[in-house]
Amino acid sequence: MKDTIELCPKLQLKQPFYIEEIAWLEGMGNYTTIYFRNGKSILTSKTLALFARELPKEVFVRVNRSFLIRISEVSVHKSDTRKYLSLVLHNGQQVEVSRRKKTLVKKYLRQTT
Repeated sequence: MKDTIELCPKLQLKQPFYIEEIAWLEGMGNYTTIYFRNGKSILTSKTLALFARELPKEVFVRVNRSFLIRISEVSVHKSDTRKYLSLVLHNGQQVEVSRRKKTLVKKYLRQTT
């Protein structure tokens, strides 16, 4: 498993970031905000889809169109009805899981608990 990731290789940013530092990623069109475990964040010009391909699948899961989350950052998952599932991260951020990803996310959550 890679332990670092480059944010923007075209600009040749010299400082790679350690994957262990990443808590979750939020995509906004052609940009992605990376949120780190220490509370800091950085905006990059790579799409969330590119990060989803680069980051380890056993650690990160895409829960909807806009979020890629480190499974270990989930503190609580709650299901309002049979249709909806939402995750609460350690920092209090709440993220809705899409209907298509609900089964996959539940599988990941079972593996970690």
